[in-house]
Amino acid sequence: MSASKKQSNNGPSPSLNPRPRPTLSQVIKTCQGNPEIAAALAEIYRQADEQIAELDPSCPGCGTCCQFEKMGHLLYVSGIELAYLLETAPPLPAQAEIKLCPYQVSSSCKNRDGRPLGCRSYFCDKGLELPLQKIHEHFHWQVRNLHQKFQIDYYYCELTSSIHSLGSI
Repeated sequence: MSASKKQSNNGPSPSLNPRPRPTLSQVIKTCQGNPEIAAALAEIYRQADEQIAELDPSCPGCGTCCQFEKMGHLLYVSGIELAYLLETAPPLPAQAEIKLCPYQVSSSCKNRDGRPLGCRSYFCDKGLELPLQKIHEHFHWQVRNLHQKFQIDYYYCELTSSIHSLGSI
């Protein structure tokens, strides 16, 4: 076989350029206003809330969990979750701190229904850390599958810096 007729196993031809990856901002715009994506994510959240409630985690309602720096954790969200959060949220204060959840006012969440999976599955109750982590991982895969189902590029980004970088604050 001549060199020009050899088949390559190196993937697609270089002349076939893959589409450029959309920015996080473009992903959010694609998701927002799509009732099918919102309904599918809301159903995942409902199921996660149901399983979490079965564990009966204790929550003192102090809002400490939303003080990320104090608790020594970061909250990550997928692009679809961030779009849903921003779409369902009330307007944010102009000077929100990057160290805190921008939706926390005093000790309560101002976007409880739209909060991401990480908020739903995080409790100060250390005795439930492992079962809550398993629930989170199970439903996180469902969120990832939503990205595939709707052909939305997958982003997994830190919440507060993402909101700041998008200019939502």
